[in-house]
Amino acid sequence: MKLTKIFEPITISKTEFKNRMVVSAMVTNYCNEGGTPTEKFMAYHEHKAKGGYGIIITENFAVTRTAGASKTPAGLWEDRQIDPLRQLGGTVRQGTKAV
Repeated sequence: MKLTKIFEPITISKTEFKNRMVVSAMVTNYCNEGGTPTEKFMAYHEHKAKGGYGIIITENFAVTRTAGASKTPAGLWEDRQIDPLRQLGGTVRQGTKAV
């Protein structure tokens, strides 16, 4: 079986992706207890982006301090968590189209 189309661009809802490879969400537990990303978290997602995936689905994010499934979830419950995640989005978008 040939998988040649997997490397071809695809358009979904007016967004063109460079290929059809998708990496699914995987919980890393690489954030601090306060929900902010560590360097390891950032490097992990940057590595996936540089790997050539067309779409990257990051991981689950806790929307309250107690909503996480682990002790160190990625967080979206405080304003101080926004800028590091904005940086992550910019870094990952350098390697892929969507996060």
